[in-house]
Amino acid sequence: MIRTDKYTITGTGINPHYELKDFFVSNYLFETFAKHCTEQKLAAFDLQKEDKSWVVSDFFVEMFDSPLKWQDKVEIKMGFRNTKGVKVLCDFEIFNKNKKIGQATMQWIVIDFTKRRPTIHPAVSEKFITEENMPYEGFRFKPIKDAENKTTFEQKINYSLIDFNNHLNSYHYLRFAYDALDNNFKHHHYPAIFHAKFEKEIHLDDTIAIYADNKNDESHIQIKRKEGDNETGAFKLRVEWKARIL
Repeated sequence: MIRTDKYTITGTGINPHYELKDFFVSNYLFETFAKHCTEQKLAAFDLQKEDKSWVVSDFFVEMFDSPLKWQDKVEIKMGFRNTKGVKVLCDFEIFNKNKKIGQATMQWIVIDFTKRRPTIHPAVSEKFITEENMPYEGFRFKPIKDAENKTTFEQKINYSLIDFNNHLNSYHYLRFAYDALDNNFKHHHYPAIFHAKFEKEIHLDDTIAIYADNKNDESHIQIKRKEGDNETGAFKLRVEWKARIL
């Protein structure tokens, strides 16, 4: 792996069980990717000077062990398995006390804001060195089916939810999807596997509708952006759950 970063589980990231909040591990993955981009002068801050920026389109996470706990020290290792073409694929390994407890893969894309489409940035393949024998060698993201249930709730996007691209921050997509599920179910289960797919940007003052299915310890959640009487798909999440040991 090309880099390793360490994080400590603090009070802001724990739930009532003193465990890491469900899906919060995603923030450490995002942060590790962002640190590498910053060191290579390819952070969103740098790309925006060229009217470009990073967006994440898919990520897939597998956790092999029970949730991390308060004051645990998590180690995130990251490497690249593809940096040529439009899609940049990076893999992660997640460790606690020298034990591998999970792994993940993400697909990032550089967006040209002027042309409103993905673009190839030559410095990415030059500075992001690929490696062999990565955890998700040959892996392909699969489609996620629509949620079938009626709307769980609606939410207007306020300024505090917006990121540096003037879109809804990536973690908040997960948070809203999580909030659509039954609280008692979440109290007794944690996500062991999840796949998030970002389909369309959500902007300031947009109103979103969240739909959720939960069957046999598997959830399908969908966020749609409301445009008058119409709705456009913006995000999908598939989750496989395990029983929480209380």
